[in-house]
This record gives sequence, structure tokens and C-alpha cells, in this order.
Amino acid sequence: MKLKAKMTVNDRIVDDNYHRSLSPGMVYSVVQIDDEYFRVINDDGEPILYPKALFEVVDPSVPEEWVTITFDDGEYFIGPAEFNKTGFYEDYFDGVADAVDKFESFRKEFGLPALKARKNIPEVYMMDAKGKLEELLKKYQKQVQFEALELTSPDQLGVDQDSPFHLACWRGDIDDANIMIAGGADLNLAGDLGDTPLHYAVRMQREDVIVALLAAGAISNLKNDYDDTPLDIAENEGNQEIIALLTR
Repeated sequence: MKLKAKMTVNDRIVDDNYHRSLSPGMVYSVVQIDDEYFRVINDDGEPILYPKALFEVVDPSVPEEWVTITFDDGEYFIGPAEFNKTGFYEDYFDGVADAVDKFESFRKEFGLPALKARKNIPEVYMMDAKGKLEELLKKYQKQVQFEALELTSPDQLGVDQDSPFHLACWRGDIDDANIMIAGGADLNLAGDLGDTPLHYAVRMQREDVIVALLAAGAISNLKNDYDDTPLDIAENEGNQEIIALLTR
């Protein structure tokens, strides 16, 4: 099954307080269907659940070998039999070897987009990345904008429509930013007024954070709600060092 994303550039895709990458007009492959959601391979190569209303179906065909499981409450799952087991995707995202191996074999067999690896992250941050991130989020949980949430991701948006990752980049906390990058933070997450973490790092002239974001693969020409890119902000500030970083 193939779907086309319907939302506009500045819409935010939020599911259980998570934001994941989709692009308007792009076509995506479905790997699971349930009563309210499609699980699709997104721009980062991740199999993420999104509300059905975000898409239009462009190819409704479903592989014959997929199975349907119906529950007593009327909910259902349609997908490959080995992935319809309770907790499969939780295991996949937790890095459980059996789940990862099964899904990556499926990805390769059907020619699905590859998982995008984070680039140029210092090894010290990659070691026990999940554990470091969990501890770090406990610190951010104490911030007033996140008090009403149970933080489990650096991408969750607080009451100010910014995430812990935005806050780390705004503050210029390079250690926190690197831990979040290693832990899978969305490098191009749109926060308040459409600003990405890179917009914030440029606005606050956090050069080391800018370098880390660009090295990890952040997109440098995304526009916020005012149609400003990070480069526009740097040029307005006349910061030649940051302009050089963004244009090299």
C-alpha cells in the first residue's frame, strides 16, 4: 500500500507527543494498518504510526501474505504476521536484536527506504545513548514547560511548542544537544513559529551546536513561519562566521 502525505509544510505531525519526519506530497510505504493509524516508513526510514487523516491512498493493494488480527474491542491490525505480535515495534525501537533483524530483513526484501544513520556523532555520546538520554530527560522534566508531560523523547513539545532539543540548542548546551542527537532527536523538528533547532542555534549564535547539527545532517534551508531560513537569520545579524558555517 502507498500513501501520499496531505499536510502543508508548517503542519506538525504529533502522535502521543512525538514528532516524526514526513514531507508534503511525498509517497510513503505502509508496513501496518490498524483502525486509526497507518505505520509508514518516514523520511528517516523509521516505521512510525501516523493518523490516517494525514494521507490519501494512492495504491490500496495489500500483500496477500499479510494477516488481519481482530480484538474483542473492535480494534484490528493488518500487516506481516511476524510484526503483528504485541510489543514487536517497541522491541524494534529498543534495539532488541531479534526484532531489528526481522524488520531489517523485511526492509531489504521489499526494497523499503533505508534507515538514515546519524552522522559524525562523537563516540562518547553513542555509548549507552539510550541510558544517557533517559537520564537527561529527567532534568528537562523539571522545566516548567514540560512539567505536565511525561518526557520520553527529546522531540516532545511543551506548552511553549518547543521541545527539550530546541531548548538545548537555544541554550547552547553542546553536551545535552549531542546526547539528544545520539538518542535520535529529530534534527529538523518544527517548534514554536516553525523554528527548528538550527534556527535557534543560529539566532543565539551557538557555533558549536550549529557545527554539531550540521555534521549530524540537519537541513540548513528550512523556513520558519516567517519564511526565514537559518541563513537568513545569520545574514540579518551579520555574523560572518555563522554564515560561513551554513554555506560551506
